[in-house]
Amino acid sequence: MPIYIQKVPVLEILEDKNFKDIAAEYAEESKIEGMPPIDWQTDIYQGMEDAGVIHVFKATDNGEMVGFLSMIISRLPHYGVLAATVESVFVSKGSGAGSRLLDVAQGYAEDEGCEGFLVSAPVGGRLAALAPKMGFIRTNEIFFRGFESE
Repeated sequence: MPIYIQKVPVLEILEDKNFKDIAAEYAEESKIEGMPPIDWQTDIYQGMEDAGVIHVFKATDNGEMVGFLSMIISRLPHYGVLAATVESVFVSKGSGAGSRLLDVAQGYAEDEGCEGFLVSAPVGGRLAALAPKMGFIRTNEIFFRGFESE
């Protein structure tokens, strides 16, 4: 059975029986030195969804979740246009769901009137290798500097 992608409520992802395993893989690949461990804030995601800002997609294979993608659609003030920014995307290794999730989310963003689709990927991660193969171009680099806790 092929990978099935659908837009779902955020709680459907966070409450899925496979979420903890997929999220643990995501946390390992996406960790940022100097940041605390990932701690999924259900109430924040729910509030963003209620405000119409975050949009979540689920990838399933034979009814089992194998990946997810969340994106934020907002107006970029310095361009004055809507753009979609992928907040997170992660799939189980070998599932083949990554490109499908990106394709479906990109189509949704285009239908919503977005001018473009921004994807941020961990340095050396699977998404960083996949994005150029899908026609994405490198536009920026993100730098991080942590603050000392008192």
